[in-house]
Amino acid sequence: MPDPRFELRRVTETEWLIVDHRYEPHDARQTVACIYQVDAVEVDVLWLRNLPLASSYMSAE
Repeated sequence: MPDPRFELRRVTETEWLIVDHRYEPHDARQTVACIYQVDAVEVDVLWLRNLPLASSYMSAE
């Protein structure tokens, strides 16, 4: 079950944001990551927090 604290928000056909609902919408800390579609089976993630997570995945989900 996904954590309702976090949301994967589609911005365009090839871009998403991960937002943290612990922070208010006007708070810059609300955006955790930017995700960009590289090709049909790969996305790149730009983490905006210091997290030990991968920078490439097979999908945004």
